[in-house]
Amino acid sequence: MAETETFTLKQAAEKLHKPEHDIESAIDSHLGKTSSAIISRPDLEKLRTYFLELDTRKKGQGRRIETTRSTGAGPRTQVSASVRIEQRRDRSKRKRPVVAAPAPAPAPSPPPAKPAPPPAAPAASREAEERARQARSEQAKKLEQLHQRQQQQAQQAAAPEPAPEPKPEAKPETPPAAAAPAAPPRQAPAKRTVKVEPGVMERRKERRRRRPSGPMPKRQEFAKPVKERVLTVEVPERIETARLAEKMAVKVDAVIAKLQELDLDDVEELDQDTACLVVEEFNHRPVRLQEEATRLIMGDRGSSEQQVRRPPIVTVMGHVNHGKTTLLDHIRKSRVTEGEDGGITQHIGAYQVQTEYGVITMIDTPGHEVFSEMRSRGANLTDIVVLVVAVDDGVQPQTLEALAHARDAGVEIIVALNKIDLPGTDKTALLNELAAHGLETTPIGGSAPLVEISALQGKNVDALLKEIIDIAEVHEFKAPLDVEPHGTVIEAKTEKGLGPVATAIVKEGTLRKGQYVICDVAHGKLRELRDENGKVVKEAGPAAPVQIQGLSELPPVGCDFYVTTEQRARDYIKEVRYKHHHQHQASNGRPERVEADSIQEMLELAKALDEKKVFNLVVKADVAGTREAMLQALAKIGNDHAENKVVLSGLGAITESDAHMALASGATLIGFRVAANSKARKLIEDRKLQVYFSDVFYEVTDYVKAQLEGMLQPLVSEEVRGVAEVKELFMINKVGRIAGCGVLEGVIDKTLPVRVVRDGKIVNKTRIAELKHYKDDVASVKSGSDCGISLERFSDFKPGDHIETYEEIRSAQKL
Repeated sequence: MAETETFTLKQAAEKLHKPEHDIESAIDSHLGKTSSAIISRPDLEKLRTYFLELDTRKKGQGRRIETTRSTGAGPRTQVSASVRIEQRRDRSKRKRPVVAAPAPAPAPSPPPAKPAPPPAAPAASREAEERARQARSEQAKKLEQLHQRQQQQAQQAAAPEPAPEPKPEAKPETPPAAAAPAAPPRQAPAKRTVKVEPGVMERRKERRRRRPSGPMPKRQEFAKPVKERVLTVEVPERIETARLAEKMAVKVDAVIAKLQELDLDDVEELDQDTACLVVEEFNHRPVRLQEEATRLIMGDRGSSEQQVRRPPIVTVMGHVNHGKTTLLDHIRKSRVTEGEDGGITQHIGAYQVQTEYGVITMIDTPGHEVFSEMRSRGANLTDIVVLVVAVDDGVQPQTLEALAHARDAGVEIIVALNKIDLPGTDKTALLNELAAHGLETTPIGGSAPLVEISALQGKNVDALLKEIIDIAEVHEFKAPLDVEPHGTVIEAKTEKGLGPVATAIVKEGTLRKGQYVICDVAHGKLRELRDENGKVVKEAGPAAPVQIQGLSELPPVGCDFYVTTEQRARDYIKEVRYKHHHQHQASNGRPERVEADSIQEMLELAKALDEKKVFNLVVKADVAGTREAMLQALAKIGNDHAENKVVLSGLGAITESDAHMALASGATLIGFRVAANSKARKLIEDRKLQVYFSDVFYEVTDYVKAQLEGMLQPLVSEEVRGVAEVKELFMINKVGRIAGCGVLEGVIDKTLPVRVVRDGKIVNKTRIAELKHYKDDVASVKSGSDCGISLERFSDFKPGDHIETYEEIRSAQKL
């Protein structure tokens, strides 16, 4: 929607051909608004009309109407009053002189002036005069009111004087149809001297001189206080500072001053939170606008009254190796665990199971520590969380993490105590440990249901399903059917012959083949729908997991999908890409800052950055969820001296372009549950590229960690082997100064490096030139013996110095 055109004060002055101070006065007096630096188009038109009327009134000033006042038998005194006449003259009408009529008989108080018939007008201008007649009648009324007001002022001013004789009335013009005869020339009345108090005429002249030409401006000091206006300001996700100031009807300088007062950066564009804070500081009411891109895709979805019962969505969570997948394996009568590498679930899975109590949608999440985001995604999609805890292993870090995700999602929690068939287990201690972390189960007086199961043997699995259905009946999970379908993507991958394939769960509506779907920037018309078993289905209702095909690219895992029109999808993608480009330009234009307290510290930081080791990687994985978890895990590996950098990541097999990227950047190829095609293998062999394949997640992270540790400089430590104290100094020809020492501890070995320590400080590090026991050259001297020591390039010994022999021990650094 186009916004109202606005003008600055300077632009308005140029368009109206008026000074800026006249514009400000007119805004205050005529519009009744506080002076503003921004003027809208409607206000500008009102000001134009106001100045036009003001100029017209000024043109009509100076017309004089003569009145007479009778004073009895004495001579008459002529009183002239200057009356402003507001009149719009027709340009086509010629100006006609006003002929004064003879004065009427004297009266105690002269009657108001009555219009006199004007002289006859030519026939050619009668139509113009007819149009001007109505305007003259209105002007005559105003003239009469002004005349009465002038007479009252004249009577008050001349109260001490003898009343002069009234002058003849000035008769108004007659209509064009009846022309009045020419009046005889009037004779001037006899003049007589009137006694006036001193200073009266001067005061009158001064009042007329000071009288303003236009309407009297409002005096601010006497103006009635106006109630402060509270504006409703719409704040989008990003807004320019000048635009925000315009919405609040304040100057930009005031907004900048407020930002400085709040210790915020003075920027040209503000985010939504900062803008809302500024609006509240100006005592206005902010309204957060939904992001434009989201409005494009959502449209007017409306609401639905047709709510139907849907299956509950249940997520199985817990620590690795506690039996989550084994439990689901027993429920759906499959052997999923045997197909998982390393015995753990490598990516999220969703499917529906038909039980004797009803249909349940199950979601299995990985238990390894690096899959935290995938567990969080599962908790945010679910209605009920089954927290599997092995009774022989107790509460583990991933158990607490899964519990935190379930609490943040605000869903029901069922504790499944697994491996209850193992002998020697302490169930009470485990329940108390869960209670210590805020999860109290029903056996100890809490509200969380507890079911003791054996996932391997299938013991009490039916009781767990019954508990799930009971909770679902209490909450009555429902979803609308007659709305546009909407859901969440939980997994995405590229399959040969099918292209991008996404696994999603429908939240509301009915998803059908042929509908146009958009997930972030991935979009397309649905070619086919499949269930978790690969069977083609025509539609998928609420809470149903489904694989969708026909997207233009892989969508990000965890994003929502919507059914919309193709045009809306393209507009949405254009808006999102423009936003991403704008943010990318802003981040690239902002230089990286390195803060230091001194120049020396800054030089050390710069040197450390230059010496930092970087291990480049090209990562390819099987599915998007695994790639996302791997990138997050790799980002945590490293320290201030070494780090890894993923220069490229993707899904599917390692291709020739991946190998070329690794060759150009000196990177190592990482393939997780994928292989390399023939061209890539040939390039890897010819160029001897480093490549690592694995099917187990933690093996990849351990490999990268080991490579980074190998790039670090080894740690060097010094272990003291012997200490000798200098007692006397000797001078020997052709040898120099010799230190006579006594060995205090250990062994003084001639082959080891030595250091001279004086008052706890190292004076010098060197090696032994000669070591003598009395007159014999020896290789070593043990503790308790005396010896003479001569060092290389050092002879400044002092009694009391310690000569220490040490050995350098090198060890690899650990991350």
